[in-house]
Amino acid sequence: MTIRNFKNCDAEKLLSLWNTAHPRYKLSKELMAKKIFLDVNFSPENILIVEKDDKIIAFAYLPYHTVKLNKNFPFNEKEGFITYFSIDPNEDFDKVGKMLLKACEEYHYNAGRTVLSTAYAPLYHLQGFSESEDTKYIELFSSFGYNECKSYSRRMSLAEFKLPENFEERKAALEQNGFYIGELPYNHLAEFVSSENCFSNAAWSWEFGTRLSHNTDLSHARVAIYDGRIIGGCMFSDPNSDSGRFGPFGINPKFRGNGIGSVLFNDCLNEMKAKGISSAWAQWTPPEGTANILYNKAGFLMEDCFYTFSKELKNV
Repeated sequence: MTIRNFKNCDAEKLLSLWNTAHPRYKLSKELMAKKIFLDVNFSPENILIVEKDDKIIAFAYLPYHTVKLNKNFPFNEKEGFITYFSIDPNEDFDKVGKMLLKACEEYHYNAGRTVLSTAYAPLYHLQGFSESEDTKYIELFSSFGYNECKSYSRRMSLAEFKLPENFEERKAALEQNGFYIGELPYNHLAEFVSSENCFSNAAWSWEFGTRLSHNTDLSHARVAIYDGRIIGGCMFSDPNSDSGRFGPFGINPKFRGNGIGSVLFNDCLNEMKAKGISSAWAQWTPPEGTANILYNKAGFLMEDCFYTFSKELKNV
């Protein structure tokens, strides 16, 4: 087995390998192009390929930030990423996996990057490794000493969704106290996509801006505003993945605990249903906490558990 970098003639083979190894999460040519070859941080050197007898049996995409998303994006020159990591299911997984993961670490470490993560923004390539589908991958990263973080994808049918009985009453009470909850006003668009807003983070802001640049229907962005500032936001539909995508969803911590999040959460689901979307899908949700309660009450069911990994590289 040998390891080499990407060549132009490899593109179709990588797509075929991925779809064979991960049938539940198949990619189209268009989606792989968007998430790898058209990534702003793409370079052919960022793809490592394991080859045996002139056949590609594994590959990994290893981007690192070369372009800042905005002036406040937490750009860390010491951080590298492993996004797509795939091994031919007909090969010796343990042997090939260890060889490829070691090469991934060496690639980043030798370039001076000492923090490695599988959670990559801006494109959120993957939710993570699926607990139900990728057990071997999870065990491999764990055996290399990676720290794990678990989250859950959830889905619900909107056919039976109804607003809570006291929704209008609670929304009216908030409005009487100076809050606005509803469609993103045009005058607040710049604030919504700015990394300086007070309810999200730089990666979310980039996500909001990118999705609105593909579909400028501001009704897809729902916000809570108080004293002239956005203090909470939720967005639905993603032109790069799923029209039923729900989230990101967040509330400024200073305003949590008084029902704003619940009203905003249900307002977003109600707008999705009004637009004829049949189901809502949340990519990452916490296993516990207030947000988890909202998902459960609304009727979201857990679809799968995903693992992301991170590690500080030392003496690779």
